[in-house]
Amino acid sequence: MIKHDIGHLHCPYFEEIYDSGLHLLLIPRKSQLKSASITICRGGLQHEREIASSKIPFGTAYYLSQAILSPDFKNELKKDGISASLSFDYSYTIYQLDTVNDLYKGVAKLMKRIAKACYKEDDVTSIWEREKKTPSSLEIAQKKVLEGLYTASPIRYGVKPNSEEGKRIHASALKKYQDANYICPNLLITLALDDTPEHMIEELKKMDFPSLSSKEDEKPLLYLEDYKNLVKEYQEVKSEEPSSLLTYGIKLAPRQNLYEAFGQSLFADYELLTPLLFNENAAFLDEIHSRRALLEDVSLKVGAEDACLLLSFRTEDPDPVLTYLTEFFAHPDKQYTGSLFHTVQEAYFLKAEEELSNPSFAVSRFAKASADHIPYTELVRQIHNLSVGTASKFFATFAQYKRAAFFLKKENSGK
Repeated sequence: MIKHDIGHLHCPYFEEIYDSGLHLLLIPRKSQLKSASITICRGGLQHEREIASSKIPFGTAYYLSQAILSPDFKNELKKDGISASLSFDYSYTIYQLDTVNDLYKGVAKLMKRIAKACYKEDDVTSIWEREKKTPSSLEIAQKKVLEGLYTASPIRYGVKPNSEEGKRIHASALKKYQDANYICPNLLITLALDDTPEHMIEELKKMDFPSLSSKEDEKPLLYLEDYKNLVKEYQEVKSEEPSSLLTYGIKLAPRQNLYEAFGQSLFADYELLTPLLFNENAAFLDEIHSRRALLEDVSLKVGAEDACLLLSFRTEDPDPVLTYLTEFFAHPDKQYTGSLFHTVQEAYFLKAEEELSNPSFAVSRFAKASADHIPYTELVRQIHNLSVGTASKFFATFAQYKRAAFFLKKENSGK
């Protein structure tokens, strides 16, 4: 067991990696709250074309997460005073438990469901019934932009299936996916509570664990993304929504290229991108507002080799916003001051320091950072030490990337 401690964050933790590939992060915290996350290093991005000679429908990973953390199971945990939640993205599936009672009891129950199939066909049908709601205007617009940006990458499908896609998913597919992916080499367990790391390990050893390796033969989903071209640069569709929505997307270079150019600082750049250029950038927000628009959402989507930036605005006239965004991204490294950079940088550090004292935030932050194979405290340290010049070099690359937009136009819009 190795102890790690970046002293100024006041969050020492212990790490253990077993020969099986099982990865443990143990965070002693002086708190009544006790928290755990169980991370499967697979998410909604489609990796497999076939498992055990059967095609795996898109959305199988999401339906499996819903079967494991079913409403009935969440109610069972609730009776034990344990709150359960799920974080699901392209690269990870994170099951989290929070309680002031017996955390190990909840983790043991959850591990049983992760180690062995716990669902039948009727359960999958129930998931489809719960999930067949109409997508929001934001979800529709983001999906359309992804489809316009990417020629082949599975990032274009998003992470959750729609109603039609969900109909193709059956319990047999969930079982094959679970046997292939819910295995020790893909498993990270993070615990944060007032206990010694030695006793944490003793308690974990009493629990059920999944297989050491995949039980199934897999055929990967093969594709070749064209980073120099788009499927569709601009789309417009009428909607019955009460207001119109514009979503604008930028397709970044492949992850390998970015990592070779920027190294570990890439992940620090990712973290500062949204607040520095958009959410905390008063000049940007003022320019958007002057064009009779409001920024609704900013998100960086990352999955396997691909990453894209999505910006969404409430506006009835997309043209002024699109013109401004073209100007903005011609020189994105010139759109903020050094003072703003240091303000955002310091705010990130202070927030991280505060959140790490809370077991629930601590396990969540460590679990999500693991998708980039970097401990959260190390990520915070890199952000704290990042220079304006290094970040600017990364942001400057956005000028060369392909972009697409989608306008969801309300029926009676004047434009």
